[in-house]
Amino acid sequence: MKKSILTGLLLIFAQLLNAQISAVTETGEEVVLYEDGTWKFLNDSILDDTIIAINK
Repeated sequence: MKKSILTGLLLIFAQLLNAQISAVTETGEEVVLYEDGTWKFLNDSILDDTIIAINK
């Protein structure tokens, strides 16, 4: 019984260490903010579908 409680507490603590914050930018894109100051688009396929025209 004590081992299962300890295991559960360790799993909860490990989850808290990987805390992330979800946010929405001014343009409506969803991003994930990490504690180290980095961020990532929640849906990376947004960038894959974007076509950028290049003027020559």
